[in-house]
Amino acid sequence: MSRIDSQVSAVQFRLTLSVFVEWIAIAAVALAGGTLLLIVIERLFHLGIPPLTFWVGLGLVGVIAMVMTFMRSPSKEAAAVALDERLDLKEKFSTALSVRAMQDPFAQAVVRDAENTAQRVRLDGHFGVRFPTAGYFAIAAAVITILVAILMPNFDVLGRQEKQRAKQEEQRKIAENQNMVKEALAKINSIPPAMANDKQVQLAHANLQDLLKSPTSDRAATARKIMDAMEKADQGLKEKAKENKNYAQAQANQKMFKSMNVPIDQKGPVADAHRELVKGDYEEAVKKLDEAVKELEKMSPKEKEEAAKQMQNLAEQLQQMANDPRQMEKLAEQMKQAGANQQQIKEMQQAMQQAAQNPQDKQAQQQMQQLQQQLAQQMQQAGMNQQQIQQMQQAMQQAQQGANAQAQANGMAQAAQQMAQAMQQAAQNGGAQNGQQMADAQKQMGEMLQQMQAAAQDAKQLQQMQQAMQQAMAGAAGQCDGNGDKPGNKPGQGQWKAGDPNNKQGAGMGGPGQGFGGRGDKTGAPYSTKEELSKSYYDEKGKHLASIYVKDRSIKGESKLKLQEVIKAGEADEGDDVDDSRADRRTQEVQRRYFKVMEDALK
Repeated sequence: MSRIDSQVSAVQFRLTLSVFVEWIAIAAVALAGGTLLLIVIERLFHLGIPPLTFWVGLGLVGVIAMVMTFMRSPSKEAAAVALDERLDLKEKFSTALSVRAMQDPFAQAVVRDAENTAQRVRLDGHFGVRFPTAGYFAIAAAVITILVAILMPNFDVLGRQEKQRAKQEEQRKIAENQNMVKEALAKINSIPPAMANDKQVQLAHANLQDLLKSPTSDRAATARKIMDAMEKADQGLKEKAKENKNYAQAQANQKMFKSMNVPIDQKGPVADAHRELVKGDYEEAVKKLDEAVKELEKMSPKEKEEAAKQMQNLAEQLQQMANDPRQMEKLAEQMKQAGANQQQIKEMQQAMQQAAQNPQDKQAQQQMQQLQQQLAQQMQQAGMNQQQIQQMQQAMQQAQQGANAQAQANGMAQAAQQMAQAMQQAAQNGGAQNGQQMADAQKQMGEMLQQMQAAAQDAKQLQQMQQAMQQAMAGAAGQCDGNGDKPGNKPGQGQWKAGDPNNKQGAGMGGPGQGFGGRGDKTGAPYSTKEELSKSYYDEKGKHLASIYVKDRSIKGESKLKLQEVIKAGEADEGDDVDDSRADRRTQEVQRRYFKVMEDALK
């Protein structure tokens, strides 16, 4: 490339760059004007113009500038003419480009002269890119646009913003209601398959599915439908609980074992097993009994003796529960009131005891069913209603469950008695023990406790399901209370706003003036329940307030004189501090009654 071409190309590039900058400024003016117009339109009418529009316009600025630069870029001849004019070269470069292809000596001389001139020419300070005039207009338009965007308020002439806000609020309410339905549906889906086949539970599931497919923004209506569905599910679970023999038997077992005395002061695995039985944790009781058998060899004779006493105490309490006649006496009284004769009552009691001792005895079960049917017919003939008949049948079921629990207690009592005897022998023989007797008794008691634990787990699972349904019902019920939002003097709750100090009334709450908006929102606090056994200690020799108010062992003080001796001494000296000239018989009688009450309290 010759020096002429080099200089002309440099000038051509600089001129092209100036064209590009000028069209950038022109397009920026158009962008600022368009943005200003869109901002004004959006603030007035709220057409929902997306913010992406500005970035699209910014991209168009670059595209338009490049296209117009391509169309308006100068040619080499125009660049040569501009070079000659700017540097006052008497058209040397433009003439040389025109005649360079000629072979004429004069043309070649013109070209050589232009080449020499090109060697001397410096472009520094010439053909610089100047800030275009349109750039000042672009800056002014941008400043105006920014000020309008900051200062211009929203007018919402067509009310579109209010409609959009209402639509968003409705969508928000629908989403919240759907979440409520999903939470309720999750509780229904968590019901085990064995319980989920109930018609009421299936109906509740179908209703929630329909509600999820057709959501509504009415929170109160959604909550009512959820509450209805959960109520159906809860009712279905209650029916399942009535049909579930394990549930009813677990309730009877728990009620019976809770009546046992807790060995508060005793220590060791046997006492721990006793406490676990009272708590209803039969699985942990099995572990403690197994621990007692394993640690028996490591115990000292005194500890073995104490363990044997504890096991004997457990056996006696179990036997006492097994022989408790109150359940059958209550059944006999109820059957007597229902019109049963003494023979029927006796046969029913015997059949229940046989069925409890041998659950596989179908003959005893058939006999109970026949007696129940006969009693139901007698009650119906006597004019009793269906509710009374059902109550009698429920009483019989409860009595049967109690008999089953007593039969289990009897078996456990026998096993505990055998274990107590084995422990006693180990304590007396200095370490030797009847291992087979201990193992058989432990196995028998462990099997019974495992059966009871399985029934208790079924009952606990059913209780958890019922509790979940009831909590969901309570939560839905808390959403059914609607809030008023109507102006005027009608009771309800409007949006918060400052009151009028001129003694006017409105539906708002707060601020000066007299509010008439009713009470604020009320939301039920979430809660859960957990059954625990108090760890307070009980002294069999006396009741202490500390065992009630403090979860620790009561501190026994050292008494130097028994209370009865103190009372007698007080009675003997009751008149010493009283002036005989002033005390009357009435006062002396009050003193005697005071000490008499204290003495009676000790008996």
